[in-house]
Amino acid sequence: MGFVNLKNKRKVPNRNQILKARPVRSERLQFAEEEDGRVILSIPVEIRGRAVRWLSKVGRWPSVKEVELEPVGAFVWKLCDGKHTCEGIARLLSGEYKLSKVEAEASLVSFLETLLKRQYIRLELTSK
Repeated sequence: MGFVNLKNKRKVPNRNQILKARPVRSERLQFAEEEDGRVILSIPVEIRGRAVRWLSKVGRWPSVKEVELEPVGAFVWKLCDGKHTCEGIARLLSGEYKLSKVEAEASLVSFLETLLKRQYIRLELTSK
C-alpha cells in the first residue's frame, strides 16, 4: 500500500486507483459532530515568521483554525476512516442524497481533492 501525496507530482493516481483507495483523516486534526449534522474541524495553525510568533505570544494569533463542514461534507468526513473505499463512500453518498453514480463520484472526488490539498486527509492506495 502507498499514500497519495499531492506534492509528489510524478505519482498521481488514476481514477480507478482513487476509487479503490481508502481516505484517512489527518491525525493532527480534531473534529466535533454537531447535533444538526455539521462537523467542526479544528486545525492547528503553523506559526512561521517573527511577527506571527510575537502575535501568538501576546494572544492575538489563534493557535487553532476552525472549519465547518455542512451536512454532506460531514457525511463524507465521517466515512474517511480508512475502512471505507472512495467507491464505497460514493455508493453511500448516492443512496443518502439520491444522486446518480456519476454525480456522487464526481462530487466526492472534487471534495476529496480539496481535503487532500489542505492535507486534512490522505489516500491509502491498495496494492492491486
